[in-house]
Amino acid sequence: MISKEVRIALIGEAPGATEEKTRRPFQGESGKLLSQMLSDAGIVPRDCMIASFSKDNLDDLRLLSHQLAEVKPNIAIALGNTALWALTSHTAISKYRGTIIWSDGSAPVRFKGKVLPTFHPTSILRNWKFLPIAVADLIKAKENSSTPEFDKPERMILIPQMPEEVETFFANIPDGAEVAIDIETYRNNLISCIGFSKTPSIVMVVPFCSKTTASGRYWTHLRVERRVWEILRTNLESRRFVKVFQNGLYDLRYLFAEASIRVQGPFVDTMVLHHALYPELPKSLGFLGSIYTNETAWKQERNGNR
Repeated sequence: MISKEVRIALIGEAPGATEEKTRRPFQGESGKLLSQMLSDAGIVPRDCMIASFSKDNLDDLRLLSHQLAEVKPNIAIALGNTALWALTSHTAISKYRGTIIWSDGSAPVRFKGKVLPTFHPTSILRNWKFLPIAVADLIKAKENSSTPEFDKPERMILIPQMPEEVETFFANIPDGAEVAIDIETYRNNLISCIGFSKTPSIVMVVPFCSKTTASGRYWTHLRVERRVWEILRTNLESRRFVKVFQNGLYDLRYLFAEASIRVQGPFVDTMVLHHALYPELPKSLGFLGSIYTNETAWKQERNGNR
């Protein structure tokens, strides 16, 4: 009988020979590894619902749906690509791992709630570099298991219509504050927009390219765009606040090449800081977001894969 007090459900792919023999999920070497991973993450196995299934067995899917409905865990950990598909209808574990997905109950396994995908222990046995990543994912799952609600970070995104709005945004930044900066490039390596964040919840995005205008430019008059660039130059070349980048050399190179802006420090580069702490781990923005934040898989959402 499954305890109704569990907060975490661990769902894995089709059982192997050992599981079939013992009729218990996650036995053998993969089970031993999962137990160690749970211990490293501070998760007690006996306090979890642990189950495996076969995607080709409808009875398995129905049984798992029934068990999850009975237990009502606060979060389900999808171990591997098949479990990700069963709980969310998504695939591509490498793109979704470490992010929290809200499942609306329409996936093959009828679970409505938070799902966090990570690598299956069997995959880790074949590629040990996945181990510290999976343990970090389990730690994140534990941190998000206290409640069934999904506290998705809220953002207020400001898109200026006039140069004065850009000027006001920078005027309200206190001296010595940290401001996160990120550029996006478009065709022919043009800077399409620049994002500035002075708090975790307030972001200003300054566009330069537009797909809805005949000219392809966001600002209607060249003189207005020049004014915006002058405001950005004044603030980016000022040492009044700390500039925070992710792989800042990329941004600095484009700002100088395309706008002749020589950005002045002090600088912080999150990619460099993360790599200094954990040189064995990936260091892309998507990976850092999956480890340090509760952001969803925003690149997949942008591509329409929801």
